[in-house]
Amino acid sequence: MIVEEIPPIAQNYNTSYIWSYFGAPPDEETGQLPPIVAFEGDVLQILYVDTATQVGNELYMANVDRFQILPENQVVPIMVVGEQLLIGGVEIPDQLPGLVDAWLVKGGLSWPDIPGLEEIVTALVPFPDQVQESPTPDPDATPAPEQDSPTPTEQNPSFELDVSKLTLLERIQLDPIGNTLSIVALIGMLFSLIAAGMRWRLAGSQGDEYSLSVGILVLLLLGIVIAGYLSFVETSGTEAVCGPVGDCNTVQSSEYARLFGILPVGILGLMGYAGMLVTWFLSRRPSPMSDYAVMALFGMALFGTGFSIYLTFLEPFVIGATCMWCLSSAIILTVILLLSLDRARAAYENILA
Repeated sequence: MIVEEIPPIAQNYNTSYIWSYFGAPPDEETGQLPPIVAFEGDVLQILYVDTATQVGNELYMANVDRFQILPENQVVPIMVVGEQLLIGGVEIPDQLPGLVDAWLVKGGLSWPDIPGLEEIVTALVPFPDQVQESPTPDPDATPAPEQDSPTPTEQNPSFELDVSKLTLLERIQLDPIGNTLSIVALIGMLFSLIAAGMRWRLAGSQGDEYSLSVGILVLLLLGIVIAGYLSFVETSGTEAVCGPVGDCNTVQSSEYARLFGILPVGILGLMGYAGMLVTWFLSRRPSPMSDYAVMALFGMALFGTGFSIYLTFLEPFVIGATCMWCLSSAIILTVILLLSLDRARAAYENILA
């Protein structure tokens, strides 16, 4: 949305502009952008804030305090126009042009009254070697063949984002906090999978069966809620509530959000949790099929954990963004795998006996 929806809107109102930044200068080797970047047009100016950075997060939280934004609305992207808050990738492109037109009629609008914002704006430094549009065309010049106008991101390569051309480190740096959490979770899931294999071979003793079963039920219900919400987001096109950490909308809009380009991964997860819930209930009932139900529950948890490892790997290393909802589901599946392992091992021995 930032590189697709906003630049054309900004260009419609400006005949010339420059890109400026605040904080550390852009890194020419890694392509890492400063924490705050400003589009300074002759009519419309927009400040882009990376909330994953320290200075960006401080400004974001100052904005939350200033406007008393409710927790459920503390998401990204969010835009402030005067006293008006635009939340999500739907409200911003839909309402921004109308707000700009209204304020231009009134004579203009200054930057929002957010603590610390004025100091940042006054300390902006222009990007070097920029190409600007000509403010006014030459009336006597021969008209050039009509062609599509380049967007601001096309005129400033330093602000153009093509994830496929970034290195692994650069992709991780797009969402440093969220991607770091993904990597930590990925390592934890891999070790859990190895530990599960070793414990299966050792046939370790079972814990309190009742406590384990209740714990699995709670996790299954929580997983259904998460998968249900992701299914709603993926099928309705609604912006997900992400919070200040991670960028779940980037993940949900990626090609990896659908299995084989058809089935939304959220729906696949919802089907998996529903299937595990059915086998959980069947395993609680004394019957010749209870051992098979226990094995089925463990098998689905094992498949879900393996698939989650694949998806979690994609987030920091391929997509460059992390979905906290997806990461939570991956952790839930891993814990279910570990909790169901001992009983599945015992059920396996009963089936063989």
